[in-house]
Amino acid sequence: MEHVKDDKKLVKEIKRILKNDGILIIDSVIKKPFALYK
Repeated sequence: MEHVKDDKKLVKEIKRILKNDGILIIDSVIKKPFALYK
C-alpha cells in the first residue's frame, strides 16, 4: 500500500471484492523494529 498512488481507491476496491466475512492480511517489510518512515 505504500507505493500506491491512490490509497483510498485501493481500500474501496478491496472492500468491494472482499466477502462480508473475508479477512485481508497485509504485510510489509520493516528494516528496523519500530522505525518511522516518511
